Amino acid sequence: MKTMKVRTRSYREAKIAYLILIPFFIYIAFWNLLPLILGILLGFAQYNALSPPVWVGLRNYRMFFESGVYLPLLWRQVWIGALCLAVNTILSFVVALALNNNAKGRGFFRASFYVPAVAAVSVTTAVFVSLLSPLGGFNRAMESIGMDPIIWSHSQFWMVFWIVVYFVWRAIGPASIIWLGGLQGIDPSLYEAAKVDGASFSQRIGLLLSQG
Repeated sequence: MKTMKVRTRSYREAKIAYLILIPFFIYIAFWNLLPLILGILLGFAQYNALSPPVWVGLRNYRMFFESGVYLPLLWRQVWIGALCLAVNTILSFVVALALNNNAKGRGFFRASFYVPAVAAVSVTTAVFVSLLSPLGGFNRAMESIGMDPIIWSHSQFWMVFWIVVYFVWRAIGPASIIWLGGLQGIDPSLYEAAKVDGASFSQRIGLLLSQG
């Protein structure tokens, strides 16, 4: 009888947990899984957004790989990805150091850095694209202070710059949380002892990294 009660309680708790998770799964399916499936299907079709898609099989992929742009695009993706990763790693560690204290309002600041990570990619991308348009918010802000507007999409430097900014803006929250978890797992007495012994700031940072 006791075993049956335990099983019934476990079943009830599992049911409640699934009911709580269902909205999250629906959100993920709608904003991430569905666009991914549609994108894959459109890769096998000819589509210009003005007429219904026409199934063409592997023709699009064949044309892409035979055009000679695949390797340059792959290399560009690699070095831009490496740049995004390096910048995000460094800045997220700096943010984690700033959040690793007992200051008032730390919960608010920690949450504010994580909010972009849970925002829909489609929405944040649309906002960034509108801000970078010739009549977007960035150019309007520049004109308001007497600067000439910039056609961002015509400059490789600026587009790489904004890609890095967008990636870091979205990824810095989760990365900072990981760094923060490692920093908070370090015994504070080690850091205080190094400070008392006259260790410089860079040496104390090295101690944190070695212990974390």
